[in-house]
Amino acid sequence: MEENSRRAKNRHKKRRVWPIIVVILLIIVAGLGVWGYSKVHQTQKAIYQPVDNNQVEQVRRDSAKIEDKDPVSILLLGVDHNSERTEQNSDVMILVTVNPDTKEAKMVSIPRDTPLPGTETKINSAYANNGTSGAINAVQDLLNVPIDYYATVDMEGLIGVVDSLGGVTVDSPLAFSQDGYDFPQGTTEITTGEQALAFVRNRKNDPEGDFGRNRRQRILLLAILDKFSSPTAIMQAGTLFDTVQNYVNTNITGDEMVQLGLHYRLSSDDVEALDLAGQAGTGVSGASLNFVSDEQINNVSQALRENLEINN
Repeated sequence: MEENSRRAKNRHKKRRVWPIIVVILLIIVAGLGVWGYSKVHQTQKAIYQPVDNNQVEQVRRDSAKIEDKDPVSILLLGVDHNSERTEQNSDVMILVTVNPDTKEAKMVSIPRDTPLPGTETKINSAYANNGTSGAINAVQDLLNVPIDYYATVDMEGLIGVVDSLGGVTVDSPLAFSQDGYDFPQGTTEITTGEQALAFVRNRKNDPEGDFGRNRRQRILLLAILDKFSSPTAIMQAGTLFDTVQNYVNTNITGDEMVQLGLHYRLSSDDVEALDLAGQAGTGVSGASLNFVSDEQINNVSQALRENLEINN
């Protein structure tokens, strides 16, 4: 009985870590049945933005491709553009590796205050300083893992998604207030996109700081997935496609999106969350940093590389 309870708890834990890239792909792939192949390509054309390969460091000799059904990595960058901020740091950095043969995926959230190797420069500033290629290089340098694909998502896009779905239900791990909204601990209804954004923005009133905010981001994304899988979501498919076009950029082509849906679709139970939490501290310059040990970085790197079938 105790073993069954533990397994159920583990499955629940794994299900909560599925990142927003799945929301994007689910919207696109589900559109095959609602809007047809042409709508997927119309959306893909609007969001397609390749990376200049001359600006990206090559970590492995041969590139991996979705069309060849290779194990691939996808870097998700969540960028928060709002009226109170002028910088474009990537507040969310999630690296996912997917192996279509073993049906396994590994996922690691990189805390935004993690310093670049040998510096006190926070890794989330790489996007602001050098764009997508800068962020890719920074993650590759930190984890020694090649980045095959990326997707940037403006967190403001969550407003459009939640509004299109007519709200979602979340299970908040704590009670707090943010931007004029009060969130009780436990099950609560989020009725608007602005309220959803407040739910994931709170950091100062969370005893876990950034780590608590990351947890609430995953809770909201899970709620969006649950709502999107409901029959009523079909009625909002057109608006959801428009939201994707307005707030997402990626170097995944239309054909590759279709291939992802056909050959890389995994159960959330097949996703393993890797820990890169580290320890909060202060650098020589006085900056608040997240210090991750070499051992922890090496363990995460090895797990990701094994899932990508990289042997050296």
